[in-house]
Amino acid sequence: MPRYDYQCSECDHIQEETHSMSGPVDKDDIICGECKSLKMVKIMSAPTIRFEGEGWQTNDVRNK
Repeated sequence: MPRYDYQCSECDHIQEETHSMSGPVDKDDIICGECKSLKMVKIMSAPTIRFEGEGWQTNDVRNK
């Protein structure tokens, strides 16, 4: 399942939540781990993608 980052509007705490892409999560389901507030906002974060195997430029252009 994909992971999403949320930031609390009250205390600026950032936490990671895992939930399905198929349906929206009710905002009341996300509770701040620090101050227990329900005012969590989804923030954009860089995806973690790793390309392995043959055919990718990082693998094919290395110094031999």
